Amino acid sequence: MSVTYIVLYVALFVLGLGMLVRGLMTVSKSRAAWIARSVAATATIVTCTAIAKSEQTGMHAFTISARYTDTRGHAYTTDLPASQQFQAGDTVDIRFDPNNPKVVYLSEAFAGWDLPMALIAFGAGLMFVCFMSLAY
Repeated sequence: MSVTYIVLYVALFVLGLGMLVRGLMTVSKSRAAWIARSVAATATIVTCTAIAKSEQTGMHAFTISARYTDTRGHAYTTDLPASQQFQAGDTVDIRFDPNNPKVVYLSEAFAGWDLPMALIAFGAGLMFVCFMSLAY
């Protein structure tokens, strides 16, 4: 393997590492910002329905309909993705935006994953390919 290829693979490895770190930092900062501006609450499950395998996205196998009350006392009902099955009457921890209470997520879930996860996955993949190329 020539020096040119080694330099190229090392440069791509460093680029992948940078993308991986940037993705992780973005997730961390976005999550901290969401926690700071959102309000924690408890919601009551109204219904829980299974999602057909062909329609599932990610690890969410169920859709729950949850009822909660915002900080002003207004009641809302929303549909949320869930990875586990719930029964009507169960309670779940949620977080919602006090300025727009219809923006709500399960406390364990996080909305800002899409782009950072793409950076993390692409960066890790690029690092893996470069590492494997240098190994041979």
